[in-house]
Amino acid sequence: MSEEDQEVIQGQDGESTEETVQEVAQEVVKPPRGLIYVDLNEDQTRIMPGRPEKNMMEDEKGESGKIKFDDENIVGDTTMARRRNFVKQILNINNDEVRGDIFVDYMANAVLFCQENKFSDEQTSAFFAIAKRTFHTSKGDESTQLTGSSFLKRDDAYKAFHKLLLQHSVEKPPESVKIFTKDEVKKVTIFMTSTYFRLYKTYEIAFTQEQELRRLPLDVVVETPLRPTPLTAAQEVPRPVPKKIVEEQPEEIENSNNIDNNDENKMDEGGKTEEMEEMIEVPEHLQEIVNKKVQEEQERLKKEIEDMTNTLDKKRLLLVNDEEEVQGENDNNMEKTEDNAETVVVE
Repeated sequence: MSEEDQEVIQGQDGESTEETVQEVAQEVVKPPRGLIYVDLNEDQTRIMPGRPEKNMMEDEKGESGKIKFDDENIVGDTTMARRRNFVKQILNINNDEVRGDIFVDYMANAVLFCQENKFSDEQTSAFFAIAKRTFHTSKGDESTQLTGSSFLKRDDAYKAFHKLLLQHSVEKPPESVKIFTKDEVKKVTIFMTSTYFRLYKTYEIAFTQEQELRRLPLDVVVETPLRPTPLTAAQEVPRPVPKKIVEEQPEEIENSNNIDNNDENKMDEGGKTEEMEEMIEVPEHLQEIVNKKVQEEQERLKKEIEDMTNTLDKKRLLLVNDEEEVQGENDNNMEKTEDNAETVVVE
């Protein structure tokens, strides 16, 4: 420190405060903690939707100083939607391109993994940065641009990820700092190998090759309902007059019962009433269908009868031929027998 600086910081009592300034500077400047609160700062981590309650500090538990877990600026109907939208806001991705959505889903799943495993705020921020830098390292740069000409080989990308993870799992300042335990390192490795590195080729194709966009025009005809008739054009329709129902007198009821009994007796004798003799009128289209079905069934039966007749004729011819052959053989045998008998007699 120069003499002028010493004079400036010199107190009223004439004592130099150079040592005091150095002590204050050491307290203000925190020691390096790797990637903690670098890409995901402390405030963003504390208002992350879905943050575990075990990460709440004492000052957050009070009524006055409690931080909202769902910030008003974060939109979404569910915690998953709010988390994704907040990650998208942190990554400063405002477009609706497919590549941007893929990268946001990748980072949102990384945050979800930390919350499901009850990681602390420091661990969540560190893994958020590790996942982000692993992705950009795979593209061969450290920029926030999502496009790239080529990806690194999967083994090289995994080495870069493994190096970042080791830097946050061993306490060896200033080169590395221990944030994750042995079990947590195993969980993080399994998660990255089963998600990102397992689909590494898919990410490579999605972020290096331009996808062909095909537009298929389609004409859609939408029928619109007819306009209703205005009420001014309405006409009054006379209401039908209901028929009067005449109550039957007891004498009429007895007469009707007698008539019904006589009709039943006639039906028992084998006669038919006039109502049963009336023919039931069948609609024309049904009569045509019935006639057509009857005609088809008659033709089918006729054809089957013809086929059976032909088959029987053929069998009859075969039997006649067989009988003729058998009769011819018998005749030949008889002739031979007679010849033999004559020969014997002559001798």
